[in-house]
Amino acid sequence: MKILMVNTEFYRGGAAQIARSLFQSLNKRSEFECYFAYGRGERLEDQKTFKFAFLPEIFLHAFLIRITGIEVFGSWFSTRRLEKYILKEKFDLIHLHNIHGYYLNLNFIKFLKGSGIPIVWTLHDQWPITGRCACSYDCEKWILGCGKCPDLSSYPKTYIDSTAFMWGKKRKYFTSSWNPILVCPSQWLADRIKMSYLSKYQVLVVPNAINTDIFKPRNKDI
Repeated sequence: MKILMVNTEFYRGGAAQIARSLFQSLNKRSEFECYFAYGRGERLEDQKTFKFAFLPEIFLHAFLIRITGIEVFGSWFSTRRLEKYILKEKFDLIHLHNIHGYYLNLNFIKFLKGSGIPIVWTLHDQWPITGRCACSYDCEKWILGCGKCPDLSSYPKTYIDSTAFMWGKKRKYFTSSWNPILVCPSQWLADRIKMSYLSKYQVLVVPNAINTDIFKPRNKDI
């Protein structure tokens, strides 16, 4: 089976570490051929990795978000480059991780829907169900529709509140014409996904693994 991982970066960040570990593990098994596409960070020599985003587009994308609050409508050429790569390589499965981070256009979801390729999407945060933020903390506006965001300074920072518009756009793109399997690393996040517009999809809880050579059980009474 030929699989493609998609994430913001290959090295930096928790999502990257999880995706990279899976990428490396699958390539040790003869029945899998795994590739990794990413937008930001250093370019690698590994032929099974593909850095597709153009740096000027990343900066422009981040600037547009900062001044308008409207996300994932930049990076046109970078996104098209990834789409051509997918068409060329003919993957059997695409495993999405973080698709935010100024490197992908939301029309990539339209492309995936038209491709007919099965999709697994590991959700590392709440970004797919909110109008802007990756973590909503105590705010629950995302359940029925964002707007009048109480914290525009958190990632992705903006000066204009476009959360109502973006919530509607995400709901439109993410809830029709495809059937991804959603994976959450915690029951807490899975419960929140089931409260959102993504509730109609299959949601699996797969906890992040830990290195048991470093982290071991201990007697708390000692």
